[in-house]
Amino acid sequence: MDYRYLLLIVFGIICQSGFGQIMVRNINGEASGNVIPGQRYTLIFELKNQRKQIQYIQKTKLLAPADWQIVTDSYTGELKPMERKRVFTTYVVPKNAEASDVVLVFLVIGLNGEVIGETSFSGKVQELHELMVRKIAAPDLVKAGEIIEASFEVVNQGNVTEDINLVTSSEINGPLNVNLKPGEAVTVVLNEKTNKKQRVLESKNILLKAYITNEDKEYRAYSNTSIYPLRMQENDSYFRYPIETSLFWNSMNTNTVKASAFMVEANGTGYLDVEQDHYLDFIIRTPNHGRRNRFGMYDRYTAEYQYKNDFNLLIGDFNYSPNRLGFQNRYGFGVKMDYKKNSFNGIVFYSRPRLNTYNTAPIMGYKGIFNVSEQFNIALSFSHSKGQEYDLGNTTKSLGYKNGQIIGVEVQYSKGKSFIKQISSMSLSRKNTSFAQEFRLRHTFEKLAYNGNFLISGKNFLGRFRNSLQFGNGLNYYLGQLRLFASQNFSKVNKDYDPIYEIPEPYFETYRLGAGHNLGSRHMFNLGYSKSIREDKQDRIATRYHYKEHGFFYSYGYRQDRWNVNFSGRISKTKNLRSFFSKYRNTYGHSISGNFRVSGILNFNANIDHNYTNRYSNNGGLSNYYHYGLGLDLSIVPNFQFTGRYNSGFSPEENFLNRDYVNLNLTTTIHKRHHVSARVNLFEDTVMDWGGEWYSFVKYSYTFGVPLKKVRWQGNLQGKIRSNDLDIPVEDVKIISSGKSVVTNTDGSFSIKNLNEGSHFIMVDVAGLPLGVVPVQKMPVQVRISADSNEFLDIQLVRSGTLAGRLVPKGNFSKNYDLSGYLKLEKIDDATILYTESNADGKFTVKGMVPGEYAVTLMRLKKDEGLIVENIHSQIKIEANEIISLQMPITEKKKAIKFKESNFKIKL
Repeated sequence: MDYRYLLLIVFGIICQSGFGQIMVRNINGEASGNVIPGQRYTLIFELKNQRKQIQYIQKTKLLAPADWQIVTDSYTGELKPMERKRVFTTYVVPKNAEASDVVLVFLVIGLNGEVIGETSFSGKVQELHELMVRKIAAPDLVKAGEIIEASFEVVNQGNVTEDINLVTSSEINGPLNVNLKPGEAVTVVLNEKTNKKQRVLESKNILLKAYITNEDKEYRAYSNTSIYPLRMQENDSYFRYPIETSLFWNSMNTNTVKASAFMVEANGTGYLDVEQDHYLDFIIRTPNHGRRNRFGMYDRYTAEYQYKNDFNLLIGDFNYSPNRLGFQNRYGFGVKMDYKKNSFNGIVFYSRPRLNTYNTAPIMGYKGIFNVSEQFNIALSFSHSKGQEYDLGNTTKSLGYKNGQIIGVEVQYSKGKSFIKQISSMSLSRKNTSFAQEFRLRHTFEKLAYNGNFLISGKNFLGRFRNSLQFGNGLNYYLGQLRLFASQNFSKVNKDYDPIYEIPEPYFETYRLGAGHNLGSRHMFNLGYSKSIREDKQDRIATRYHYKEHGFFYSYGYRQDRWNVNFSGRISKTKNLRSFFSKYRNTYGHSISGNFRVSGILNFNANIDHNYTNRYSNNGGLSNYYHYGLGLDLSIVPNFQFTGRYNSGFSPEENFLNRDYVNLNLTTTIHKRHHVSARVNLFEDTVMDWGGEWYSFVKYSYTFGVPLKKVRWQGNLQGKIRSNDLDIPVEDVKIISSGKSVVTNTDGSFSIKNLNEGSHFIMVDVAGLPLGVVPVQKMPVQVRISADSNEFLDIQLVRSGTLAGRLVPKGNFSKNYDLSGYLKLEKIDDATILYTESNADGKFTVKGMVPGEYAVTLMRLKKDEGLIVENIHSQIKIEANEIISLQMPITEKKKAIKFKESNFKIKL
C-alpha cells in the first residue's frame, strides 16, 4: 500500500476534532466490497446534521489509494438541524491496482478545515487476468524470397504476475513461454519465410496468439504484408477446359510371383463456358487388368454433364442405390439422369455390372423427391433387379428367388435441433413379398441430446439387409464442460456382400454408461462402464471369436498446438463362449498414441497397443496381443509431399490377415503441369517365412487446358523514368511487370507490349539504382490495361534523405534508463509507412527516405520504466541528399495524489 495513502488516513483520523457534528452513513457500501480493476463504482453517502445549528460544509473527500482515479467526490453546502443529504462519490479502480485488502475513508470537512464527519470501510481488490496483444511493426511490402519480420507487443494489463504461452505458426525469435508482472510488456518478433518462386502478388497474415496459463481466453494480433513476386505470372488469354492425362505402372513381387501392368488415363473436370452453366466431368482409363492377380486395376469410362443445378446426365461406369434399404450397389456401365424443377427432383438410372462380381444382374429404377418445405421432404423410389443369390452360411446355396422389385418411401424432417428420417421398403418377387423399415431420430432438449435408430428387415427381403434387426439409443447430457452419456446398441445384421472380397458384419449387443469432462481446450477425459457380447458371423470359415465382456473403460487426451497425446483402455472381465470350460477371466487393454508437429513441413505420429485377453483363443486361455505403429508426414508446400507408415499388424476382429504393413507415398509437382506420385506397400507375415509381398505403384500426369474461348485482350504500356536531378541516370533502369522485364533507353522511356487487360503491378528494380536514389512512388505501382490501348506511366527518381534521431533525456534522471523503443514514420502526402527502432541510448537512423514531410511517432519504449515523451508525435521535413536531425525529449513520470472535484449529480 502507498505510504502517502497511509499518511492521508492517519491525517484524517487525527483531525477528527469535530467528529459527531455530522453523522455519515454509507448506503451502498457493497459497491466497495469486491471491486474489479478497470471498473467504475459509485458510492452513496447520507449526511445527517446532529446539531441544533446549521452546519456549513466546505467539501467532502474520499481517501483512496493514490493511483485510484476519483471522478467526483466533492460536495459544498449547508445542512440545517436534523436535515439529511445524499452525496455521490464516483471512482475508477486502475487495471493494475494490486489485488489486496483496502480501507477507504470518507471525510466531511467544515469551513475552517476541521473534520466534522467521517466513515471508513474496508474492501478488496479482486484479481484481474487480462492481456493486450498488438502489432508494433511489420513491412507493408517485401519481395518474394525475403523474410517477413513482424514485431508484436504482449502487455500484462492485469494486476497479478502471469505465465503466458505464445502460439504462432511462424518462427518465433525467443521463448514460447514468458512471465510478466502487472503492467510489464514483452516484445515478440516473428519471422515468416516467403517463396522465391511465387508468381502472383499475395498477402500474408502473420498471427500471434497469447494465452494465460490455465485460462481459456485467447488474445491475438496479426500483421498483413504484401509479397511482390520477382516474376509475375502471365494471365492466360483463353478460357480453357482442364484435362489431365496419366500413365500408370503397377507391380507385385513375391518369392513366386512377379507381375506388372501399364494403364493410361485421361480425365477432365471443369466448366465448358465462362458463365459456368455447363459442367463436364469425364474419365477414360484402359486397358482392364482387373483379372490379374491382386492388382485391382480396372478400366473405367464415365462422362457426367451438368447444366446449372437443374439437370445432370451421367453415362458410363457408376454406382447408385436409391436408399439404404434398396438393392446392394453394383458398379457397372449404364446411364443416370437427374432433373430438378422447382420443388421436385426426379432421378432415373440403369446400370449393368461388368467387372468381377458375384451378381451380374442389371439394376434399373427411378426416384422422385418432393421438397414440401425447406425442412420437410418425401421421396418415392422403384428399382428392379435380381435379389440376393447366396446364403451367408453357404456360398453355393441359391436362395431360390432372383428377379424382383423394391419400392421405397422416405420421409425426412430437419429443423434446428431436430432430425427425423423414415425409410419404408417393400420387395416383390415371384415367390415372396417382404418388408424392411429404418427409422432415425436426433433431437436436443436444451442440455439433453438424444440419438436413436431402428432397422428391421424380413427374411426374404431382396435388399442389402435380409433377416436383420438393429436398434440403438444414445443420450448425452451437458453440464458446462461435463458430459454424461449412456447408450445401448443391438445389431444382428445379415448384409448383402460379395463373398469373394468381403466378410459379413459381426453380431453384437453393447451397453455403455459414463462421463466426459473437458478442462479447458487442452484436457479431455472420459470414464465409463460397458457391457457387451460379440460374435463373429463369418460362417464360411471357423468362427474366430464369440465372447461376453463387461468392465470399465477410460480415455484421456491432451492437446497442444504442436503435439497431442491420447491414452485409452479398458479393465474388464471376459468370457470366451467358444470354449466349453470357459469362465470370466480378468482382462485389460491399453493404448497410447501421439502426434508431434516438428515444424510446418514435418509431422510425426506413433501408437502402441497392448491387449491381454481370452477373446480369441480356442481353449479360453489368456494371450497377449501387441500392436504398434510409426508414421511421418513431410510436406514442402506446394511441390512435395511424402508420407510413411508402419503398422505391426491388425486386430483379429478387423482382418484375419495379421501381417506387418509398411506404406510409403510420394507426390511431387514439376513446373505446374507435370505431376508424379509413387507408392510402395510391403505386407509381411511375421510367422511364416515367405518373404512378404511388395506392391509398387507409379503415376505420371500431365495437365493442360483446351482453349474454348478468348476472354482477355491485350494492350500496351508506355512509360518514362525521369528526374529533376541531372546527375541521376535514367538509362538502363530495369522495369518489371507480369512476367516481363524491360530497361529504359537513353531518355528514360520504356515500353511493355501485349499485356492482358486488367490490373498489373509495375516495379522498379531498386537494387539496380545508384546508391541513395529511390523512386518517389510507392512500389509496386498498380496500372490498369484496357484492350487495344496505350497506357502511360510516369515514375520520378530522387535522391533520398536520412533521418538521424534520438530520444533525449530532459531534466535530472534518477537512474540510467534503457531508451530502446519502436517508432513509426508516416509520410503525410501518401500511404508510405516506415518502422524503425532506437537503441539503448535512444538513437535511431532511417536511410533511403523519399523527401517530404513525415509524422514521427514513438509507439512505445521496450521497457516501461516510468518514462514519458513530451511530444510523442513530431513532424519533420526530409530533404534530398541531407541528414535531418530530430530530438524527442523524454522525462520521468511524477507520481502525485490528485482529487477531482465537481458538482456531480445523480437523480434518483
